Amino acid sequence: SDRVINFIQKYLTHVKGSEGGKPIILMDWMVDLIRVIYDTVDEDGLRVINMVYIEVPRKNAKTTLLAGLALYHLLADGEYGPECVVAAADRSQSTIMQDISKQMVRQNEMLQKMTLLRQYDILSADRRGFYKALSSDAGTKHGLNLSFAAFDELHAWKDRELYDVLLTSQVSRKQPLAIAITTAGTDKSSLCYSVREYAVKVNAGEIND
Repeated sequence: SDRVINFIQKYLTHVKGSEGGKPIILMDWMVDLIRVIYDTVDEDGLRVINMVYIEVPRKNAKTTLLAGLALYHLLADGEYGPECVVAAADRSQSTIMQDISKQMVRQNEMLQKMTLLRQYDILSADRRGFYKALSSDAGTKHGLNLSFAAFDELHAWKDRELYDVLLTSQVSRKQPLAIAITTAGTDKSSLCYSVREYAVKVNAGEIND
């Protein structure tokens, strides 16, 4: 986890508002979350946690956190040929997080040398890895081999097709990570609510996952 925290706080900066251009200092809840995810490993040192559900109020920099984690998984996680995506209910929402990542890259000379920025994706300099922004047209997303997936504002998703496609695409990776992050919703028949309820049961020990 120290590697993740150091990457974000050493190389990434805020891109908007009065903090724009200043180094990111992770909030306590972010540090705690990162430590749980990245320090929970098996006897081979591989991460055990591969799915995370985060429900957090607005104005807690959740998009900044995931934008930074996506860059970490593209550039510094040690995965060969990393495939990273941020997905949302629509194209405009999915590009918000990636646009923040791109601005972070533009504000750091070393990251500029490590990446190639394009309209809908970021490539690693060796072109073996990518970080794409996707929306809910799930039919075109088969064939991926994802190492990292971020599901943004899950409460706004109308169905689970894209969600299931992206999770299934991670099965051949040794330590994939998927993070769903959202503000609260109200629809108890939604994908978000079903993911939330499952996470609550796992956390309570009712389900062994």
